[in-house]
Amino acid sequence: MTHPDFKIENHLFLVDYEIQGYNQNGIELIKGLGIQSRSILVTSHHEDPQVTEECRRHGIRLLPKSLAGWVPILR
Repeated sequence: MTHPDFKIENHLFLVDYEIQGYNQNGIELIKGLGIQSRSILVTSHHEDPQVTEECRRHGIRLLPKSLAGWVPILR
């Protein structure tokens, strides 16, 4: 259930690749929720060819976790 004023197009989702306690990774979560165009995968696995290819194929932006603190998020 979501708040009545919640509009997905007004949000940007930063999703970690590794989600502790879950069988899904961040890419699978993003795809399952259908939020590819509104998401950035934040991961230390940014150089893994399988991760980069899956992000490219599904239109998911990728941000190396080591740079996350340096990227300004403006509204």
